[in-house]
Amino acid sequence: MKKAKILALILVASLMLTGGAYALWNQSIHLTTSASMGKMDVGFTCDKCIYPLTLLPGIAGGSYGYGYSHTYGDYENYMNPMTGTVSADKQTLTVTVGKMYPGAKYGLNFTIENTGDVPFKLQGVTITRTDGNADLFAKLKGSFTFKYQDANGVMQQRTVASSALTSAGLGAAIVTACSDIVVYPGAQIIGFANQDDVTTIMQVSVDDTISGDQFETDSATFTVDFNWQQCTPVPVA
Repeated sequence: MKKAKILALILVASLMLTGGAYALWNQSIHLTTSASMGKMDVGFTCDKCIYPLTLLPGIAGGSYGYGYSHTYGDYENYMNPMTGTVSADKQTLTVTVGKMYPGAKYGLNFTIENTGDVPFKLQGVTITRTDGNADLFAKLKGSFTFKYQDANGVMQQRTVASSALTSAGLGAAIVTACSDIVVYPGAQIIGFANQDDVTTIMQVSVDDTISGDQFETDSATFTVDFNWQQCTPVPVA
């Protein structure tokens, strides 16, 4: 009987020690974790700026007024036929252009900035006519000239050649030109001075198949939407 009591006490003591060890083991593997999402926000960050880039056809030579001459003709500073507005969510640019005639070319300057804290890449550009003369819109072409900051913090520049002002034309060309560009938090895509010494990011022109005053009193309005997607940062060289 005495042996049975001793064995019972040993068993109880063993269970108590096992429970304590189990509790200690549980405490040792208890983890507390937390996770947060990055802020995803990239879009237009400034109001429109209009520059008259049209050159008078047939006028050779002239002066910029800065001590040197050019051979492209004179500015039409009295004209302002291109306007641009940014949507409230800063994702859509609406552009209206008019008074187009053979040789006309106008520029629009704006800034795209990553105001979030995660990097982005451009996935698509949609260009859609929303109002105005459809025949005029079909004659329009667009090009892009812009600067951006690479992974090493060095400013680079790109030029997207003039092509049809459509998603499949200029839109696709912009995406191709930006295929290796990552827009880091705080980074911007901005315009730079072209041969006309005027800072623009987007230029709109009319093809040379129109004649005279064919679209002189007409206008066309279109939207430009940029589709961005979060991406993995590019390793610094």
